[in-house]
Amino acid sequence: KQKYLASINTRYDGASNLGENYRWGFFPGVSLGWNMHRENFMGKFTNVLSKSKLRVSYGENGNTNALSPYLAQGSYGVGGRYAGTGTILNTVLENPELKWEEARTFDIGADLEFFNNLRFTFDYYRRVTNNLVSNRTLPHETGFGSITTNLGSVENKGFEIELGVQP
Repeated sequence: KQKYLASINTRYDGASNLGENYRWGFFPGVSLGWNMHRENFMGKFTNVLSKSKLRVSYGENGNTNALSPYLAQGSYGVGGRYAGTGTILNTVLENPELKWEEARTFDIGADLEFFNNLRFTFDYYRRVTNNLVSNRTLPHETGFGSITTNLGSVENKGFEIELGVQP
């Protein structure tokens, strides 16, 4: 009768542009919902509250979009000359500790409809992203301007409210 809703999913992703010990990531998710308006005890309220759904979800995902292929392994360039001889130059510093940028998201909300035409949606969400992929500036003496690494975390949280009318 579609009163209760549940969804579970997982991903196991691999990325060659991460450090050797961090190439694989496991990212689960789960969501639950309850269509209260389908319950028998809601029958006497359906002329006013025509639809009512409570829902909650949690999920994790990984990101490597900002990384070029094989970035963690470093790279070399050719074409320079030193003392009349061709050279090979280290152009990108390797970082075998480079790992997935991971985001964890929690959401709880409600979808309500009054009189079959007035819709109200409410959500509270919190998203924390850890191991942010960023470039860290290095001292000039190293010969490199920066190294791509995982630095810091960021949190986004808030409320979303939507009100709609269908004539």
